Amino acid sequence: MSGGFFEYQEMRLVDLAEPLRCKIALNRQKPDWASDYDINYSENFINEMSEVYDQLIILMAKLHRID
Repeated sequence: MSGGFFEYQEMRLVDLAEPLRCKIALNRQKPDWASDYDINYSENFINEMSEVYDQLIILMAKLHRID
């Protein structure tokens, strides 16, 4: 079975996107009393990560359709 034009390399974008999704979700659900050593990202940074995540998923889907 052929891997298509990209040999399924577009799926690597999901590997990049998944940690972003997890960090976004954890940061948005984090209570105010959480410990200080945990990473707290600013809302602007979370929004930027969300945009990148969306772009990665869209690009993966487009490349997969081409493949």
